[in-house]
Amino acid sequence: MDGNGKMADGYQPPDPGDRISLLQETFVKAMQENSLEKCAIVLSMSILTIHPYLDGNGRISRTLFALLVNGYSGSRDDQALFSAIGQPDNEDPENEHHPSGRYIIDLEPGVVKVGDYWLADAITGAMKKTALVNRLGANPTDCPIRVGLGGMLFDYRYDSESQLDEREQRELQDMFWSNALAFVACVNSFRDELYKQSLKHISFEGNEYNIIAYKNIIKVITKEDFINLKRAFRQARIDYVRTLMQITDREDFEDLYQQYISNLDAWRNQRQSN
Repeated sequence: MDGNGKMADGYQPPDPGDRISLLQETFVKAMQENSLEKCAIVLSMSILTIHPYLDGNGRISRTLFALLVNGYSGSRDDQALFSAIGQPDNEDPENEHHPSGRYIIDLEPGVVKVGDYWLADAITGAMKKTALVNRLGANPTDCPIRVGLGGMLFDYRYDSESQLDEREQRELQDMFWSNALAFVACVNSFRDELYKQSLKHISFEGNEYNIIAYKNIIKVITKEDFINLKRAFRQARIDYVRTLMQITDREDFEDLYQQYISNLDAWRNQRQSN
């Protein structure tokens, strides 16, 4: 994660000013659960996605999860487990002595599947659909709009024709890095004229689409538009975390939970066989 909170996979956690209140919501939700397993998922996944610390969020989420679902007896197996999951995420996965702890427990929403989709994609997909329906008054499958963003520049090239200054342009490009939630923010906040100007027609995999293109936006977006977009982007990140908090209310929760503990079970079985 860089200094702006942007992670390598594009995910941007909630604004620092929203993290304390979201953590409070997390603990309220966790205390309402009727099992340690549900409590563990709510607390651990929320801490991971709220990302209250610059570093160590993965290790904290894994340790908390293991304490709740596994307990800690002080046995050699428990010592080995907590030592293993405490390894930083940036460790070399090929190093058998110190692999990343997330190879045993990983609470990322993008590592478990809801049908054919990753949980993270299923949630953002529903958010994108809602945004498009509210904007267009129709099912987005009937609208020629690509659910995604295009024309992104990753070298922070300054556009002198834009009304935004260099800092604002950099912030806008960082926002676009998150793709799905940026798309939701654009659809939810753009005035009609800006929305129309942002669209770019493309052909993709044999189909015709319009996409929201950064190159189109940067030349026409006003400072007021940018303020509205930032506000919508902040809200989209809050909504994403809040939706994840409700994972235990899903009908497929047991399936998701089994996916989350599969690597932990595999680790236990390997320890027993050894």
